[in-house]
Amino acid sequence: MGGSFLLKVLIFVLLIISVVMHELAHGAVADANGDPTPRLAGRMTWNPLAHLDPLGTIFIILIIFMGVPFFGWAKPVPINPTYFRDYRKGMITTAIAGPFANFSLLILCMGILYFMYIFRASPDSLIAGMLGIGVLINFVLMFFNLLPIPPLDGSKVLMQFLPWKHQMAFLKMEAFGFIILIALLFTGVLGTLLLWAFGGLTWATLQMFGPDFTMYIAQADPTGMMIHVINYYFAG
Repeated sequence: MGGSFLLKVLIFVLLIISVVMHELAHGAVADANGDPTPRLAGRMTWNPLAHLDPLGTIFIILIIFMGVPFFGWAKPVPINPTYFRDYRKGMITTAIAGPFANFSLLILCMGILYFMYIFRASPDSLIAGMLGIGVLINFVLMFFNLLPIPPLDGSKVLMQFLPWKHQMAFLKMEAFGFIILIALLFTGVLGTLLLWAFGGLTWATLQMFGPDFTMYIAQADPTGMMIHVINYYFAG
């Protein structure tokens, strides 16, 4: 799939779709747990404008089209946990819903790629490239949001397994969460963690589907990320 600008546009479009799915999942599960707040706030919609944060979207554009080393974000889904029928269950399931939505999209993209592999479709086609980007984007979103750093989803899950006083101490970290993430990004720790995580995904794919399909996914990914991981961890 040629064309650097086309690739960047596809990454942007697929990222927005994945982010909308992530946020919509938070709202839907909160609503299912008895909290009407996301619905009343207009967040139970496929309209990306309801979910995108203006500044966060600008950073997404700068990252994709200009290579700015930073990260973007969407509007947090407003919830009121006092509405939850079961507070702990509601908090855990609502928090995990976003990453699970990204995991589901990742599995969907890999599943379609597997059928394409079985029927010997070219991994260089536009559809294969879009699916390869879908695997990459949704894995990154899932992994990033599961980090136990406030205000990310992983921190909200972790809090429910801590004693009350430790929950309050952990909650105070939220004011410094953005600073912690920036520090992890610019020290290279976040990149290293992501590389390890991609190594784990590649290893799992190798174990379940073998090297041929793993290489097919890698060839379908026009960013070259999976090829890099294979060369880094598994070549030789």
